[in-house]
Amino acid sequence: MPSHLPADVRKRLAQRLRGTLRTARQSAALTQEQMARRIGLATSTYGRLERGTLAPGPATLRQLCEVLCLTLESLVGSRCADAVHRAERPSRRRRPSRPAVSRVRAPSRAAYAPDPPLASPLHPLGATDPWSVLGVPRPLAPEVLALLLVRRGTPLAFVVDMG
Repeated sequence: MPSHLPADVRKRLAQRLRGTLRTARQSAALTQEQMARRIGLATSTYGRLERGTLAPGPATLRQLCEVLCLTLESLVGSRCADAVHRAERPSRRRRPSRPAVSRVRAPSRAAYAPDPPLASPLHPLGATDPWSVLGVPRPLAPEVLALLLVRRGTPLAFVVDMG
């Protein structure tokens, strides 16, 4: 955790993670090794996070939240989340401003590129029935519904509900 966070905030953050991180990981059906690999840490380091002996930095917290599909508040609580958000804000000191440099740039190649073709329809030309795209004959029942089950961006199954 950044050194500008008080020690009591770092300790409270580690304690909050100890109480929720293992449960969230198990709910996502991940092992410690899988979780460590997904957030780019060694397994032993991730284990220290779960045991509450290490407080992660803001970047690691964002990765944890992303992998577990949780908000920061649900993972560490609102008080700790507020402290982390304050730590991520840029300092008030700024670099001396540089004088603006005016440059004339040549237009990019994209400016001369032909316009892209219009979006093609979802089914091939000449096919008026979307079922033919899937190689399925036209369904007999009008209540047929095709569903694509997706979890975290990965297609899991194609289901046909016959009503």
